Amino acid sequence: MNLKTTIARLTPPQNVSQTHIKTLYELSEKSLLAVIVISILTAIGVYKILFIEGFLWVSIIIFIALLRLKQAKNFKRYADKHTFQKWYKTFLWSAFIMASTISVVGIIFLAKVDDLHQLFIVSIFIGYLAGGTQVLIIDRYISIVYNSIILIPMMIGVALFQTEFKIILPLLIISFFLSQIMIIYQYTAKNNKIDALLEENKRFIGDTVHQIRTPLTVIMSNLSLIELKTNDNILPYTKQIHASINLLSNSYEDLSYWLSHDTIEYSRKKINLSSLLKERTVFFTPIAEVNHKDLTQTIEEDISIIANAIEIERIIDNNLSNAIKHSKDRSQIKVLLERNGSHILLQFISEGSPIQDKEKIFEKHYSENTLSKRNLGLGLSMVKEICEKNRIAYSITSQAHQNIFTYRLESPQSND
Repeated sequence: MNLKTTIARLTPPQNVSQTHIKTLYELSEKSLLAVIVISILTAIGVYKILFIEGFLWVSIIIFIALLRLKQAKNFKRYADKHTFQKWYKTFLWSAFIMASTISVVGIIFLAKVDDLHQLFIVSIFIGYLAGGTQVLIIDRYISIVYNSIILIPMMIGVALFQTEFKIILPLLIISFFLSQIMIIYQYTAKNNKIDALLEENKRFIGDTVHQIRTPLTVIMSNLSLIELKTNDNILPYTKQIHASINLLSNSYEDLSYWLSHDTIEYSRKKINLSSLLKERTVFFTPIAEVNHKDLTQTIEEDISIIANAIEIERIIDNNLSNAIKHSKDRSQIKVLLERNGSHILLQFISEGSPIQDKEKIFEKHYSENTLSKRNLGLGLSMVKEICEKNRIAYSITSQAHQNIFTYRLESPQSND
């Protein structure tokens, strides 16, 4: 490994994915609770010697930990307010501030306590860092710098103290630090190989999907011309072809979004939801007809929202597709859009067997009917992810043999 490669690996990544940042914040939530507990235990262990200092130390650490927990909660609720890179930098600097605080106060503690308490504090910190590495290990840069901020000053400080453990403690810290570095590099080397394979597969799927787009567009355009010149005897067959092509187009759009949603920033702007919903209802009408379903709409005019059109389209399309697929034969599927106070109400109502598990239905690959046709398993899980990202409240109710998927969106006025 040359020097240039080594340095590149010790710098923060230039491009970060949504999945990477989401994993960091989710894992940090659990670890921060452990930090609070360990800090309290450490203070209790040295309270006879460092009563006031211990109380202040615990207060500072808990305060920083709570701020970081709030950041994690904000990321869950307002992920779309900032770029992925900004969220990453926020996490990075808050983690380093906490590490610096732990390091500085840790050295002050070590300088004021006796030999046995020094051993106790170093042991606590090593145990804490071992757990911290497991959380941060997915990001080599943060993990290595985090360990360095805490351990290197501590190792130097212990070496300068005149104690019985003047030699043993620095050696213990050095050994632990080197072992952590080895673990981090071994993990990331293995993980990089897996990521490379996954990226190659994803790229292959992406290339294949995008190659489908051109012939699919040509087929759809020519089929529309054929339908205009087709006699009534052949028209039912062209309708079936039209419906199948529309289904294929919907699957294409799902895959396209899935391939890019964690790497592309989907910008929000004002869109006419009424027009978009009418357009998608017309698109799915041939599919409903060949499946012997009646697709009806009650759409209030000129309802606008602040959102990304592609993401809202995925919500609409997957609900319509799901309703057509799982409603009973010769039934009616209703699409409702109306203003409801300061919110906008979007509903998809279909007739069929009541949904039993209304939470699992939004999980990837879950299906209550194991005999139903296999599908990509992306639909409702994609809807759930988009709703949570855009703070859209979603719910399912079953009543009188009807399944009602309800979405409550904020109107632009309520955001002002």
